[in-house]
Amino acid sequence: MTFTQPVVLLGLGGVGRALVRQIVAARPRHAQRSRLRLSLLALADSQSWVFDPNGFADDALETMVARKAQGLPWAEPRGADAQTLPDLLPRLPQRAIIVDTTATAATVPFLIEAKARGMGVVLANKLPLAGDLRWWDVLANETSRWETTCGAALPVISTLNTLLDSGDDVWRIEGALSGTLGYLSTQLEA
Repeated sequence: MTFTQPVVLLGLGGVGRALVRQIVAARPRHAQRSRLRLSLLALADSQSWVFDPNGFADDALETMVARKAQGLPWAEPRGADAQTLPDLLPRLPQRAIIVDTTATAATVPFLIEAKARGMGVVLANKLPLAGDLRWWDVLANETSRWETTCGAALPVISTLNTLLDSGDDVWRIEGALSGTLGYLSTQLEA
């Protein structure tokens, strides 16, 4: 028996499109290894959102990804009666996982409300965790992990927490804290 996990994706830029492609390509592996099917119920960008309560078929996902890559909308504009992102929330099952691949703080109210409704929140978007401390207080808790938003997705924070939880003292941490800053510094140095 396969477990279906509903997923909502915010942002269909480069990272969001790559995630959709990866989900579609990994379906056989997920089914075999974990008996899992990630079902994309909704996709949202700054212009609109699309929703299918049964999850989009892979060919529909591939078409939408291709359209977005060309700068086209995935659906016809809704005009004056356009629905906002909060209009999507009541349609989602409580066990949905919201994945934010945007680079905007505009998604924060949606993420906070989704978390309050018991939904999972996954962030590739750093702004909700680097902005207002109240956002952090709501979105981050004892069950949260932050590896996708810092440390080049290395398990730095969970490793640090494991060390601290096991009684080890950390005296110093060294590393390049920003790959972008490191790149810019190297270019300036050259």
